[in-house]
Amino acid sequence: MTGCWLFVVGSCGGGTSVGPDGALIDAAGGDASAADGTTASQDGGGPLDGAPAEAAPADALVAEGQPATEAGGARDAGPDGPDQSRCGTPIEGMVCIPGAIFPIGGTVNANEMPIHDVTINAFQLDLHEVTVAEFAACVAVGACAIAGGPTTLCDSDDPTRGNYPVNCLSWDIARMYCSWKQKRLPTQEEWEYAARRPDGREYPWGNDPPDATRANLSVGQDGFPDLAPVGSFPGDRTYDGVLDMGGNVAEWTFSTGCPYTADACRNPCSTCASADWVVRGGAWTGGALDARAAARRIAHPADRVNNVGFRCAFSTGFL
Repeated sequence: MTGCWLFVVGSCGGGTSVGPDGALIDAAGGDASAADGTTASQDGGGPLDGAPAEAAPADALVAEGQPATEAGGARDAGPDGPDQSRCGTPIEGMVCIPGAIFPIGGTVNANEMPIHDVTINAFQLDLHEVTVAEFAACVAVGACAIAGGPTTLCDSDDPTRGNYPVNCLSWDIARMYCSWKQKRLPTQEEWEYAARRPDGREYPWGNDPPDATRANLSVGQDGFPDLAPVGSFPGDRTYDGVLDMGGNVAEWTFSTGCPYTADACRNPCSTCASADWVVRGGAWTGGALDARAAARRIAHPADRVNNVGFRCAFSTGFL
């Protein structure tokens, strides 16, 4: 199935919110402030720091040379399209990703097929992976269990690496931290969309394959024998300025390990009763195939390994 990229960028605000325990808090009709759709500055040609994203007509050509389909345009503009109000009030260290109907999936590995259109509401995403220092603050107040595992190179055991991504932590511990911040883990659909928008690029930075200067991968001599401080590779940057989605550590998501179907769906699309969860993104132990934005792997939630960390997302009304 061939997908199309459809966007209507709007303001971000209103709706419900996520409580510290991850439960939904109904705030219908509340006074949540509206964001202006700003994004962090980036090199990919998107809005600059402090500049509001411009609204696009529902029938606009979004991917270059690729018109919106009639059905897709109706979904985007109508009540069943993406909700652009879900970003809520801007949060420091996060960027608002506008909603869209977007083709999710790839053609390399069986578990990323088939490609299918997903309706994704607007949401905020952390600009970088959660660091050792940020996670330590959660442990210090008793809101998070201590990370660490049986493997070596667990940054959580080394306070001198405070600006490195925290790793060696289970899915539930990652969820605890995001809940403590009144955020949540991103779904795999949100993660891939943020990494590939607006043009369906192969890698978070574009279509050029990675090299030793692009991302923290096992590709050439990049100056780091294992992990690197977050943001050390400015070339590993999405259209919206999100860093390190192609390398450093892979990331837990809020999606169970269900196989894809060809049916269009609304995020979150994982509905099977899988005991495993999806991990997305490249890592310092992997190569170009792992750095592809469509690549996905399935992991047991209790796994604590040195090449997996996480970042948080936020949206009013959860999803």
